[in-house]
Amino acid sequence: MIKILLVEDDLGLSNSVFDFLDDFADVMQVFDGEEGLYEAESGVYDLILLDLMLPEKNGFQVLKELREKGITTPVLI
Repeated sequence: MIKILLVEDDLGLSNSVFDFLDDFADVMQVFDGEEGLYEAESGVYDLILLDLMLPEKNGFQVLKELREKGITTPVLI
């Protein structure tokens, strides 16, 4: 089963995406950029679904820091 990190601050949208993907993927939900960055660094994911407009750190900042740290997981924005 693939592992997906879902970084989305809109709870309704995040839950909808989670429900859609949950049948065929192991999905971890986080709700701000800091959590997303921490989880991406500490876990192993096949894909990151990343919102751009996030509290704490926006999606661009998260993606930049991930790449600077050598994390090459594919990211869909």
